[in-house]
Amino acid sequence: MENPFFYGTTVSGKSFTNRQKEIKEIVGDLKSGQNLFIYSPRRYGKTSLIKVVLEKLKKERFATIYLDFYQIYSKERFIDLYSRAIANAVNSKIEKLIDFFKRNVRNVIPSITIEEDGKPKLQLEYSNRKGNIYKLLEDVYQLPQKLAVEKKKKVVVVFDEFQEAKNLNGDQFGKELRANIQHHEKISYVFMGSKTHILLNMFNDKNSAFYKIGKMIYLNKLPKKDLVSFILKRFREGSYKISVDTTEEICNITKNHPYYVQMICHEIWEICSDNKEVEKRDLNIASDRIIKNQSELYLRIWDSLSIHQKELLIALINSGGESIFSKAYRENNKLPIASTVNKCISALIAKEIVEKNKGIYEVPDMFFAKWLENNIV
Repeated sequence: MENPFFYGTTVSGKSFTNRQKEIKEIVGDLKSGQNLFIYSPRRYGKTSLIKVVLEKLKKERFATIYLDFYQIYSKERFIDLYSRAIANAVNSKIEKLIDFFKRNVRNVIPSITIEEDGKPKLQLEYSNRKGNIYKLLEDVYQLPQKLAVEKKKKVVVVFDEFQEAKNLNGDQFGKELRANIQHHEKISYVFMGSKTHILLNMFNDKNSAFYKIGKMIYLNKLPKKDLVSFILKRFREGSYKISVDTTEEICNITKNHPYYVQMICHEIWEICSDNKEVEKRDLNIASDRIIKNQSELYLRIWDSLSIHQKELLIALINSGGESIFSKAYRENNKLPIASTVNKCISALIAKEIVEKNKGIYEVPDMFFAKWLENNIV
């Protein structure tokens, strides 16, 4: 049996950790036509979760459209990738696809190319796109609605890592998008993101184009009992011996973070592949291997920080992340004035080195925190 633990990519099937409660809630909301704002820190499994949801909806004859805004760096790029995602959702023969775009998008030139595997693929070119960018955008914004009407289907559109939309002419892009989609019927829009402070501002700021556009869902870490069950099942399917106590220790080391659970379990699987018996000492071996393999990356992160950012990061490791602006905390950790600490913590959050969880600042990558303890602190 191959190593069943994966990280750094979206997962599905047996590799997807149980989130039945969230799946049921999200599927129910989307079937009722609700727009959603789904947010959490990075690597909590949002993308894997939404792809499981979309697969369930496809089986109920929904048309689903998924777009990752990390791939979007211009409005032209948005038009290209969004059009391709919509074309995939149309799910018709090439001739009907071409007809759909010709009827609904001005200045579009559809064509067919043959892939290496011999299958035909729709290509879309836009004539004079620079001069007609706003007209093109208006047409493309309306395509999901046209799809819903023509196919007589409900449609779900997912914009993943939506905080990156701020790079597309700031608020103007958001206002154009909101103006074009707010009257769509039989369509649910899902806005997802990992930079939670940006997403929350987009949703809660009265001046934002997306103010109160839908229901907010915060994706928490998985409950420990679900992670323990997942880990035990995967190891035992591979005929590995592992105790509940050892499995709970894995969760303690990783603070129940799904990404780091997959990471350390991947290493443990390889380390114990000969005797297929996992003991607690193997957890330390796996942690040390991860830290060693990541050490060059961690050093680059450390070198990229300012002096005050480094001082604050050390303070978080030594003293925890509560009351970091208080005079006592700053004096105990030899930190600068509160306004400077505020700038530093904002920068560390923006760089995704630190997260704020229930009012407490913490380093989510526990292996980076351990590296700091071993090499810096």
